[in-house]
Amino acid sequence: SKDSHLLGTSVFSLMLLPLVLSCDSNRTMREIAEDYESVISLLLQNLENNITESLKVSHKSCTGEMPECEKDNERQFIYNMMCSHTRLIRLFKLERLKREILCSLGRYCPRKQRSSQGQHTTHRHQRRKKKKPGGETVEEKERTEENRGTTEGGERLNSWKQQGRERKERSRSTEAMKSRRRQCGLKVFVDSLKECYMSLAERHGDLK
Repeated sequence: SKDSHLLGTSVFSLMLLPLVLSCDSNRTMREIAEDYESVISLLLQNLENNITESLKVSHKSCTGEMPECEKDNERQFIYNMMCSHTRLIRLFKLERLKREILCSLGRYCPRKQRSSQGQHTTHRHQRRKKKKPGGETVEEKERTEENRGTTEGGERLNSWKQQGRERKERSRSTEAMKSRRRQCGLKVFVDSLKECYMSLAERHGDLK
């Protein structure tokens, strides 16, 4: 996707950096802090740099409220962040970062049960063309009216073309806004992780 391409350098960098050494479930806070200082901080910093550069190019800044990371509860906060942002992680291809962090924490996200999605699809297919009393369908009537309009000096056809151009322009503008919103969501995500990890490392690691 366009968003993952913008952060392609960071995604590539995740593949070059070393793996966390252990996925033991009994890891101490000291070990988690060491993982942050040696590996994870580099991943997050690299991501942060790329997001900042990307937003600078689009001349936009992000205003988002960061979730609060409570002291003495950093491990759970980081775990919750990794397991509750599955869509964002998948969008920006950050599965490797997720695996590294979860491995460092010695935990794994619970498997979600599949939700039933067949309930809403049946209603779409139940819509059929409505018949008028005279036997002509609504669609046929609309097509007849459209054809009549195009023959009247081509004015209606030109109007449709103009509307089509306007729809495309609105679509491009909407997609750009969505892309910036996703990038801002990623920035808040990375900033929150970084802040919580720094709090953890200050108390359990070598950061002073």
